Amino acid sequence: MPYLVKILVEKKPGVLNPEAKAIEGATASLGYNISEFSCGREFSYKSSKSTEKQARAEADELSKKLLANMIVKRYEIVSVEKLV
Repeated sequence: MPYLVKILVEKKPGVLNPEAKAIEGATASLGYNISEFSCGREFSYKSSKSTEKQARAEADELSKKLLANMIVKRYEIVSVEKLV
């Protein structure tokens, strides 16, 4: 059964993120009190693994090996949904 996998990759706290700082500054000028803004990327793909556990393990491995430089980035497997 195929699965739709979504992964979020962001810079770790404390790592310079100019885009996030620019957006955070803009929110302040608009009157919002927002801090620790973060920008990242979301990846999604269709996995052909037969179980959710296998699809999640595949996403974990893919994130560590390809999508996230683990020195400066972190990742989260946002969802693993069975496709009908």
